[in-house]
Amino acid sequence: MNARNLTKEGVKSLLEIQHDDRGDHMLWVANNGDIHIDLIPEELSPLDYHEKIEQSLKFRLEVFPCGNQIVGPLAAKDDEWIGKLYKILINNWNADKRGILSVRYK
Repeated sequence: MNARNLTKEGVKSLLEIQHDDRGDHMLWVANNGDIHIDLIPEELSPLDYHEKIEQSLKFRLEVFPCGNQIVGPLAAKDDEWIGKLYKILINNWNADKRGILSVRYK
């Protein structure tokens, strides 16, 4: 999925393949526009993971904490959440934002 041609269905697809109960996740957009939602490996802190992807990173959202239904099949059924993420991603891509973005979750 790429920010240049993102749709709400695309956001839904990104969310539904994740597993909220497996750990914290990071949603980030690469310099080329590719959108990722990654499970942060247990052996890495969010800061360590950020440093690992930093060369490719345009912007990212704050970490999605485990167990809050921010990712996964239930999150993918929440049209309001999908719409909010869609707007965040599109608006920040178009505004050429960089770094860590603060987002108020559901």
